[in-house]
Amino acid sequence: MSGRYTPQLLIMLLGNSLLPIVCMCIKRLRRSIGVMLVVSLLVNVGMFIERFLIIVPSLSHKNMPFVWGSYSPSWVEISVNLAALAGFALLFTLFAKFFPIVAISDVRELEARQADVTMGRAQLPSIAGEE
Repeated sequence: MSGRYTPQLLIMLLGNSLLPIVCMCIKRLRRSIGVMLVVSLLVNVGMFIERFLIIVPSLSHKNMPFVWGSYSPSWVEISVNLAALAGFALLFTLFAKFFPIVAISDVRELEARQADVTMGRAQLPSIAGEE
């Protein structure tokens, strides 16, 4: 709990444990889109830091004491991670543009409004001209 990686550990505990528990206990927080966005981003950050804390501290202390040191990522490693994040954002944006994200219930309602639709045994007339 104390040492070189204490700030990362505290951020991980906050993002992975404390915030989700608080949001589950307080109903008003669960209903707020902004709060849920911030909490979900902090959970993702906490999960990344958890993976970091699994790998980096164990590799910073080798078997021989004269090789002990601290890890800091190079510009290549940082740019590869940023490129992967940007690539995902690009693919998600393109997917949302070419395949719009629409609820199935909205699509069914639109179909029911535009044409005669059979629902069970009933034949529903088009209601598109009534608006």
